[in-house]
Amino acid sequence: MSAHESTQTNRRDPAPTTARTDPLDRALDALPPRLDDTGDVTAAVRRLLANLREATSGSERLYATAGEGFFSEGGLFSLPRLLYFGARGAPGAVRLAFFTGWSGVELRGSHALLAFVHHLMRHPELAEGYNLLFYPLVNVTGFLDGTVRTRLGHELERASWVAGVAPPELRSIAADFPRHAAHGWFTLSVSEAVTRLLVKTRRLPVHPDYLPVDMSGVPVDWRPVKAEEDRANSEKELAALASGSFGLSIEIPSIWRPSQYVPTVVAVLSEVLRRYRQAASYGGEL
Repeated sequence: MSAHESTQTNRRDPAPTTARTDPLDRALDALPPRLDDTGDVTAAVRRLLANLREATSGSERLYATAGEGFFSEGGLFSLPRLLYFGARGAPGAVRLAFFTGWSGVELRGSHALLAFVHHLMRHPELAEGYNLLFYPLVNVTGFLDGTVRTRLGHELERASWVAGVAPPELRSIAADFPRHAAHGWFTLSVSEAVTRLLVKTRRLPVHPDYLPVDMSGVPVDWRPVKAEEDRANSEKELAALASGSFGLSIEIPSIWRPSQYVPTVVAVLSEVLRRYRQAASYGGEL
């Protein structure tokens, strides 16, 4: 082998460079998954959750933690939990909590909520003044087993939140309320009874000039719910647990595909944050 050939053989081409080297950017660039209406929502949720957890390594705003542990058949479990700090250290921060993933197989609420967290990472100005707590998979054992009910047989969306009888998953969340002291809570679920996104509001503490709002082009209906007409005991119990805070229950039409429910939920939640902050800045009936 000639000297020239040896030099050519031993030479190493430089490693290709990429525009994205930060782990946060790499993780977020992979998300959200393309809104393919024929795709697997469960797989999309797994990708979103895994990549958002990876994104926490490069973020000063997003943290992935676990809720209070609980025992179920098969061992010790904890609920995946994401914390987003849009107002770190600010004493006047508005604290909101979000819950979904009541069924281990109906994961459209989880998909939409995780896509919203991803949206906040790309548009942090939306969450300025807020500290947000996300529980995207309340039924973690059902998610692992691919079942509607929990491993202990509970149907979480209709289960009681009352201490002493609540399933362990709900007790884990309830333990967070005193620590987080949320001003408001949001639930997401899927319903066969609606054809447009339905947002039910409870004790919304802002002037109606701010919320609810007519969102031109967004298929959403707003309906205030009074305590005496609340059809779901579990929602009344959650409202009692979060005493003094307001609540929004979002129902996603079961006939909607990802290309419909993901952008609609993201748009509605973004507008709620924007409008509530605007109302607070003007001192509107808070």
